[in-house]
Amino acid sequence: MGGTDEPSNLFECSVEEHAELHFALYLEHGCIGDWVAFHMLSGITPDIEEHRQMLIRDACEGGKHLDEAAREKMRQAKLGTNHTEQTKQKMSAQRRGTTKSAEWKEKIRQSVTADVKRRKSYKITYTSGVVEEISGMKTWCRENGYNASQLRLLLNDKIQKGCYRDIKSVEEI
Repeated sequence: MGGTDEPSNLFECSVEEHAELHFALYLEHGCIGDWVAFHMLSGITPDIEEHRQMLIRDACEGGKHLDEAAREKMRQAKLGTNHTEQTKQKMSAQRRGTTKSAEWKEKIRQSVTADVKRRKSYKITYTSGVVEEISGMKTWCRENGYNASQLRLLLNDKIQKGCYRDIKSVEEI
């Protein structure tokens, strides 16, 4: 089941067998699409379209919608993952030849500048007495070879002042 329409991936079956295969897939994977296909192919439904919509509605109301916590868990699981080269090529091919409107470009520019404005600012005091103001702790740490987690601990007084390398204190501005 699934896959391409290659001859090696196809086999001939009756409508009844096709319906039974969808039912087996539904039992195995729980996909509502297979449940709907089973009902439509087997002729169980008197009004196919109405019944299809009812089945989908029931599936959605029966817990198929993810709550905010589940969505956040899935989002966190995807963080740090990259698209495959094949996916990147497909996405590139889809965008090839398209031009972005001036309105779209302006929205992106505003979004990027707003992101910079949202960054928090900090005052870092070194053991030498030098004071430096920074914006965006994580980026600054990456660029300067510091550990952002350690600076946050120093900021929140979770570690003794002056304990992290040559930085005496961190204060939010």
